[in-house]
Amino acid sequence: MLEKKTDDKTEKNIPRYGKHDTEKCQNKFKSLILDNIKNLPLLKQNLTSLAINSHLQEELIRPTAWKLFLKTLSFNENVTLRKWIEETFQQRENFKKKLFEVKAKFLQQQSQVKKDEKDEKFSNFEENSSIKHLIEIDVERTYGDIPLFKDEYIRNMEQEILYVFAQENKPISYKQGMNEILAMFIHVFYPFYTTSPTSNYTPEKFDLWCRQPEKYLNQIYTFFHDENELQSDLYYVLYNAMNMGLNKFYEDDIDPESKKDDKKTYLLLRCDYILDKLRKHNQKLYNHFMEVGLSAEVILQRWLKCIFSREFTLEDCVYIWDNIFGNEFSIPSKNLEYIDYFCVAMFDYISDSLLTHDQNECFLCLFKYPPFQTIDILVGWAEKVKGNILDIDKPSFFSFSSLKNKIKTFEFGGLFNNNEEDEGQRKTAILEEMKSLTNNKSRIIQLKNIINKYKSKFNADDRMRIDLILTSLEQNV
Repeated sequence: MLEKKTDDKTEKNIPRYGKHDTEKCQNKFKSLILDNIKNLPLLKQNLTSLAINSHLQEELIRPTAWKLFLKTLSFNENVTLRKWIEETFQQRENFKKKLFEVKAKFLQQQSQVKKDEKDEKFSNFEENSSIKHLIEIDVERTYGDIPLFKDEYIRNMEQEILYVFAQENKPISYKQGMNEILAMFIHVFYPFYTTSPTSNYTPEKFDLWCRQPEKYLNQIYTFFHDENELQSDLYYVLYNAMNMGLNKFYEDDIDPESKKDDKKTYLLLRCDYILDKLRKHNQKLYNHFMEVGLSAEVILQRWLKCIFSREFTLEDCVYIWDNIFGNEFSIPSKNLEYIDYFCVAMFDYISDSLLTHDQNECFLCLFKYPPFQTIDILVGWAEKVKGNILDIDKPSFFSFSSLKNKIKTFEFGGLFNNNEEDEGQRKTAILEEMKSLTNNKSRIIQLKNIINKYKSKFNADDRMRIDLILTSLEQNV
């Protein structure tokens, strides 16, 4: 049960840059979110489609969508409006407690420290002071050309969020690059947050809102978008995003999956995985990188630690993240794998130019990524790359050599002739696999000779089907 919350809000000099029209946002929030909360499959389908097709901005629901994508709002069969309200309220109270404790601990260390470098309190204070100083420097130079990020209120909010995160997430703590990820979240959430007409929140008010959501739409919307609670919401958005896999990019320890003779951090292993995907998708470009001696890992580390914020405008980064989150929400992967496909797409999209460059020219081109018409082009390119790589990685029934042996031993015929319910699908899958394995004329001729030799082992329908496929493939090789 939620406890009553007294009105402890103080006047804040909250800036007013580019706030959205609250009434329009409320209507979208109602029609796209609240009206579908009892139909979660439809809500998921709608949000995924809007994100992947870059329409979240025009529908004015991006903050709520990202909260769902990042699991700061739960998404399961037991979801209700009341549960979302309680979760949000509790998270905000928890953050305030964390912020108070972190500030109090720092002040206590500051007042009790002794001027002795061997003293543990001095060591902790020195470490925390160093982290605070680094955060202040990074925040000060984050998007310094944008008025919102020059505002003292916004800068102080960023510094406090990052410092609490550093204290709550050791040993990773704070690393450069996290400031730019947080800045993107601020850019997304800030315009939607507004002044709440509710001076204090109580369980009784929550009950009333949930009984009559249409009547209390304004109060419900402003509760979820209360500008006095923006800092708390941003903390949990950052926290959950980092724990979906981004935090691994900042780990300094050797990753346990790294080979004994080639010890690497997770970040470097992730670079290897991305380059392996590039090899599968564009062997020619991958070979060119090897030939000119391009250390693509250097480029990839920059892209991954700042999630493309130094390659694209802030607005373009938001559209990229719509696709990252939308893909993850639709089909969860391991550590936001869509990022890998986007990196490969960035290489592949300018491959014609890269193939004509030497090592230094490639570096210059990739460190200052060439301009393009709209971000939609690159996002669409990443979807094609993803589809191609997933097709290549599709599990295989057999290799070319094993296929020949299966035909000779009649094991292949056993796969065709069974009484399982999925017999038709099994036949189709095997025949499709044959297509992928017969990608040159010599292989087709080999298989035709083997099949002709052992054709008596197949029934007439299967034999005819295989012959038709091989004849068709031979004509098109």
